[in-house]
Amino acid sequence: MVPTFRTATLAGDSVTVGELPDSAARQVLFVFNTTCPYCRDIVPLWHQMADSLNRLGRVQVLAISLHPADTTQHYVADHGLRYPVLTFPRPKLVRLYRAVAVPQTVVLDWTGTVLYAKTGTLDSASLDSVYAAVSDSSER
Repeated sequence: MVPTFRTATLAGDSVTVGELPDSAARQVLFVFNTTCPYCRDIVPLWHQMADSLNRLGRVQVLAISLHPADTTQHYVADHGLRYPVLTFPRPKLVRLYRAVAVPQTVVLDWTGTVLYAKTGTLDSASLDSVYAAVSDSSER
């Protein structure tokens, strides 16, 4: 399980990471930093996957930057990120989420239990694993 935290997205919306009101809901987190070339290269795939996951319903897609909000805001604008983006509100959370290496893709259930986690770029097998972890919620 990951620690739950409440923060605001760069757009100012309140969000709770690691806790959802519906037991069938899932969160998919994309952890990145603004200087990582692998993170930048995977942005188009994140867009495609986020769009697909959002159509499933009960899936909240979030991107979490390891850099400060002002730096991240420029990155979001430059790369057209279309899903909620936030930063870790406390440095300790970066360690607790083991977010030292990026990019990371993490799927959480409604209680913050990690259903899938991968550090590095995504390939077709890892995409299948993300969809499988998310789809498990729709079968309940």
